[in-house]
Amino acid sequence: MSKDIYQSETYEHKNGLKYHVCWYIDHDSQSPLEWSDCHGVTERMDWNPTNAEQLEQHIADCEPEVEEVARLTMMRQLARPHYYYDDAGLYYDVLTSLHNAKTEWGCKTHEDCVAAVERDFAYLKGWYDNDWFWLTIGVAPINVSEDGVEEIDEDSREFCGGYESTILNNDDDNKAWRIEVINDQIAAVEWTRRKHIHKDQLELFF
Repeated sequence: MSKDIYQSETYEHKNGLKYHVCWYIDHDSQSPLEWSDCHGVTERMDWNPTNAEQLEQHIADCEPEVEEVARLTMMRQLARPHYYYDDAGLYYDVLTSLHNAKTEWGCKTHEDCVAAVERDFAYLKGWYDNDWFWLTIGVAPINVSEDGVEEIDEDSREFCGGYESTILNNDDDNKAWRIEVINDQIAAVEWTRRKHIHKDQLELFF
């Protein structure tokens, strides 16, 4: 996990204790396509179907069926060609994704399918365009000495990854989500501390 701190704060919990909350940039996390199979259909291609000239040349060379022409015409580019993929670009298959939205995603109307595909494309495109990235949260308790000196207990820091960087936005929904995540991580910190203190004690959850 990356140790690049993107943002940090001192958080005072309702239990009266303070915690050091860090958000780390997770450079090791992969595309959202690798995290979930609940996205639209994508395809690596060594030519650009969103380029009119290349599309016309492909149609002239390969003479695809009408349905295939429609599919290629509706393609959208997610990522530019990259040497890592033999100079192939990544494209979002809108037509097939619309079909999947109805048959697999539970969308009822055509308008619902279109809206779902648009949201999915925007989400994926945001990651490929670096509009958002993955973060890992790390929470550590702040111990206070008898002299009132505060010290971060790094040995007790607990981590959890897989959060979109939009969690740090200041709109009401993301604020509520952020506080929920922080509190969940504090609970993990305290559970681990109790387990170390009472090694043989069985902890019950209700």
